[in-house]
Amino acid sequence: MVLKTIEHLPITGKRVLLRAGLNVPLDSEWRVVDDFRLKQALPTIRHAAERKAKVIVAGHLGRPTSGADRAFSLAPVAHRLEQLLGQSIAMAGDCVGRSVHEQVDRLQPGEILLLENLRFHPEESNNDEEFARRLASLADVYVNDAFSVSHREHASIVGVGSHCPTTGIGFLMEKELEALSRLRKSPASPFVVIVGGAKVRTKLHAIRHFVKTCDALVLGGLTGLTMLRANGIGVGRSHIDQDLVEEAKVMLAESRHARAKVFVAKDHLVAEDLNQDASARATKDASIPDECVGCDIGPRTVDDFTRIIRPARTIFWNGPMGASELSTCTHGTKAVAEAITKEASYNVAGGGDTVSYLVRSGFATSFSHLSTGGGAAWQYLVDGSLPGLEVLQNRKKT
Repeated sequence: MVLKTIEHLPITGKRVLLRAGLNVPLDSEWRVVDDFRLKQALPTIRHAAERKAKVIVAGHLGRPTSGADRAFSLAPVAHRLEQLLGQSIAMAGDCVGRSVHEQVDRLQPGEILLLENLRFHPEESNNDEEFARRLASLADVYVNDAFSVSHREHASIVGVGSHCPTTGIGFLMEKELEALSRLRKSPASPFVVIVGGAKVRTKLHAIRHFVKTCDALVLGGLTGLTMLRANGIGVGRSHIDQDLVEEAKVMLAESRHARAKVFVAKDHLVAEDLNQDASARATKDASIPDECVGCDIGPRTVDDFTRIIRPARTIFWNGPMGASELSTCTHGTKAVAEAITKEASYNVAGGGDTVSYLVRSGFATSFSHLSTGGGAAWQYLVDGSLPGLEVLQNRKKT
């Protein structure tokens, strides 16, 4: 896949619409509490401003359902970006319309305008053609640096690229593709894939792919519990999607003749409820008592997973081993992080919960690459492309 990066695009004096990954968590006072994604966007934004482009940054926050909901405004993101860049950022009242065009017209070379949340318009998620044209009319150049949502067929991802005369990708997108392509094309063996967390529905397809291509598949979190349930093992009151159990059974049947060995938990830490006051205890085996929920992998499983992970030369990790947001349920996730970083290997982690844990616990610097995308990373690893990239290659000229 050959795509031009922003450094090879004629942007000086041009209006550059930069689609960035700005979906970050806010606290009750509307302050950014995790700016990892914003920091990854800085090199592309800074490059465009330094090359005297008129920089128009677009993105989304959350999933608003009632139009322009203040709780989902990108204003706090603009404030944090100003702090990180050391440069003032103008905030638009919308992302399309006459007033936005007027603000763009007033931009001077090197100045930055952040558009309001794209998802305030349902046309964004619906990939509405006219909405895409309205966004594209703001710019001379379109740059996609939003890897984390490039698996979505949204107007700002696949629509706009068809209507701007010049298109390309940003530095973050380039870095993501290089790191993940290495996992796809030339992973040194042993290649271990670790899957945990929730969102099991989005991961089963990837698991069925990797069971044929990696050497060991390590499953924890709700993903692992779903596999245990498919094997007929009780998981108590853990929040398993029963609709996925049958699909998990098929995957496990296929895995018996596949390349990878599949490893699931031998024991767990369990509690009666998942809250900060939870009192966790270890089970004797893989079965979880009816009155309990699984909140982490147990000590025997930690030893087992560590033994598998440490010799690996290539590792991809997506999803914590338990409820890592609870202080009493981080032991398994911490042990996996320590095992991954103990020896020299090419290690990549992705997914919001995983990366958030690694950043706040100090492991981030020991990874070869931290991906800003979860679902996007899975889709690229399996398919080798994303809708947001395909449109830049196959777009129609207007």
